[in-house]
Amino acid sequence: MKTKTQQIDLEPVKILLNKHKMHKSKYMVTINTLRLIVLPEVFCPAYTNTSVFLADTVKVSPNDTVLDMFSGSGYQAINVAKKVKEVVAVDHSPIAVRCITQNIALHKLSSKIHVYQSDLFTSVPKRRFDIIIANPPLLPGIPKSILETAVLDNGLLTTKRFLETAGLYLKSSGKIYLLFSDVCKKVGLGGIDFVKNIANKHNFSMTILAEKPVGYETYSVLLLTRRRKT
Repeated sequence: MKTKTQQIDLEPVKILLNKHKMHKSKYMVTINTLRLIVLPEVFCPAYTNTSVFLADTVKVSPNDTVLDMFSGSGYQAINVAKKVKEVVAVDHSPIAVRCITQNIALHKLSSKIHVYQSDLFTSVPKRRFDIIIANPPLLPGIPKSILETAVLDNGLLTTKRFLETAGLYLKSSGKIYLLFSDVCKKVGLGGIDFVKNIANKHNFSMTILAEKPVGYETYSVLLLTRRRKT
């Protein structure tokens, strides 16, 4: 039986991207009490609810090592850095890496956060982390700029590749916090089952920790943990 597909409403993402494109130079934002530098072509976590939604759901401990994938401005990395042992922030965009580096300096966290420009895990040192935080592009579509790669992902292949490799960088008792949207169900990608099916294939259990309906889609923070052997 064929999955019925629909058109995705692109108007909200167009408004979001246009808001970013208004900035032609570096600017500052404050999220709760956290000040951040944002460079043009870098996704601004203050312009949506998703970044704060994810940050509020992530739980860490003082001895944790954390990998922040799709780091963007470095918001997630900086948000947890003072609560954990060490953070590695990763983004494929050289502009994002510059932005993260400036925010690390702003918050005097150079001893806690290490930054890598990398296509997913390609250039990340081979080691295992207690926590992986992932805020990937959520909307199926073809990006036409570096900025759009933070939002659009053709066939959600980036999320798929992340899930297929993340286990190699996670400790046996580690946790992955993944932000996801059910909007992909409209184009026949199965919604949250898209993640669940890949997770099962790679021996992960998946739990929905929190949900945030916003009308045209529902955001979820998904917790992935290694399935225990029986």
